Amino acid sequence: MIIKAKATGGEAVLMADMFIEELRSRGFETLEDKPPAVEVKDTEKESEPAIPICPTHHKELVKRKGQYGDFWACPSRDEEGNWCRWRPEKEKKKTKQ
Repeated sequence: MIIKAKATGGEAVLMADMFIEELRSRGFETLEDKPPAVEVKDTEKESEPAIPICPTHHKELVKRKGQYGDFWACPSRDEEGNWCRWRPEKEKKKTKQ
């Protein structure tokens, strides 16, 4: 069904409301009647923790893989060529009670 109407300002709002009510009375659903299908969340911010910063070199740490699992490490070397040894405190794992 196509309905052509031309209105401006407050008259347009009233006509739109009347049209929506007419559709509802005929059994049609509007977007307001339906619950949102799936809420879209910014999962990237929730799943990844904030990137720590090395207090010595003022650079973001990088995630590295070691024999005991992943860890944060500074990407800078000192004058002798050794990697920066600063590490953030480990997060305590939650225990079930």
